[in-house]
Amino acid sequence: MIRVFALALTLCAAQGEPALPKRAPIAHLAGFESVSTVRFAAEPARAQRLVATYVFPARTRWLMTVIGEPTKARTVHYRSGQRWFVHDDGSATSRELAGDEREQIDHFFTLRQALVLWPDGFAWSGGDNERTTEAAGVGKLVATLGDDGRPRAIVCRDAAGGELEGLREVKWRADRGRAVPEQCALTRRGEVAWRETIEAIEFEVGYLDEFFTPVDRRPHDETTGRELAIESVELPARLVRPLSVELSDDWHELSTRANAARNELEAKGLKLDDGVEVELDASGKATRCLARLAEDVAPTPPEWTRRPGASALSFKLTAPRADVAAALAELLRRVPAGSRPGTAYVRITAGADGRSLQLVLPLAPDR
Repeated sequence: MIRVFALALTLCAAQGEPALPKRAPIAHLAGFESVSTVRFAAEPARAQRLVATYVFPARTRWLMTVIGEPTKARTVHYRSGQRWFVHDDGSATSRELAGDEREQIDHFFTLRQALVLWPDGFAWSGGDNERTTEAAGVGKLVATLGDDGRPRAIVCRDAAGGELEGLREVKWRADRGRAVPEQCALTRRGEVAWRETIEAIEFEVGYLDEFFTPVDRRPHDETTGRELAIESVELPARLVRPLSVELSDDWHELSTRANAARNELEAKGLKLDDGVEVELDASGKATRCLARLAEDVAPTPPEWTRRPGASALSFKLTAPRADVAAALAELLRRVPAGSRPGTAYVRITAGADGRSLQLVLPLAPDR
C-alpha cells in the first residue's frame, strides 16, 4: 500500500476521508496489537494469520492473510472513527460497511478489545460468575468468569437477550506480569466460526491515523515537480536479528559484508527475507546490520526481536554515489505534523551489490 509524494506538492483531502476523535489511552495503554493463528470451522486445515491492531478510541485494523500460501491473499477490515470499511482480497478499492455487516464486524472488534483489556475499558457489574456492561453503539456484553475471575466467555446479546457474536473457550496465560488471552473461539449465534491461538500481544503501538483508513480513502497528493519521489508506506511487523558485520561508509562494501553474514545465518536452516537492513543514526551513519525472518512467526524465537509494524516514509537511492545523510535529512524534513521519526534504516536487497538501496524512516504519533 503506497502513496507517492514529491518535493513540490499540494495536499488535498481524499473524498470520503473519515474524521477521527482525539486519542485517549485506556488504563494507561494507547492500544495493542495481537497476532493470531486462525482456523475457520469450515476449513480447519487452512491456517490464517490475523493481526488485530487497536489505538484508542475508534481506530481498529484487522489484517487477515493465509499462512504459507504464495498468493499473499489478504483481507483488511477497518474502523476509522464512526465508519467501518473492508478492503476485500483482489479488489482495487475498499467499500464502506453498513447494516448487518457493519454491526457484525463492530461486535467482533469490541469483543476483542473487551477481552484483551479485561476488566478495563468498560463498566462491568454483576455478581457470582457473571458480569455485564453496555458498550456504546454495540449493546449488552455478558462475561462468564472462571474461578480465577477472568472471562471464559464474552458474548454480545440483543435487546431480547439472544446471543449474537461471542468469544468462547477462552484460555489465559501470563505474559510479562500481565494475564492475556491465549486461545478462544469466535462464535456467531452460538455456532463456532473459527478457533484461534493468540501467539503474541504487544501493548506498545505507534501507528499514524492513516493506518486505520483504507489506502484509497486517505489524503492524496497532486504533484507538480519531480526531484525526489517519496513514498508513504506501511511496514508490517517483522522479526529481526543483528548481524556481526564490520561497518563501512562504502555502501557497496557494506552490502557485500552484510549479505555474506545473512547467508551464513540462512545456511543454518532459517527461512530469511532477501537482503538486509542497515540501521542509521540521526546523521545517516550506519550503526548495525539486521537480518529478518521471512514470516512474522509467534512466539518470538530466541535471539530475535519482534519489531512492530509502523507507517513510514521511504524512497530509493542509487549507490555507490548515494548520499544517505542528505537523503535522511530530507526525509526528516518531510515528517508529517503530529508525527515523530523512529530509527531510520536502509534496506539492501540480496544480490544488489550495494547499487539499489531503499531508505526507510518509520513514523510514530507525536506524544
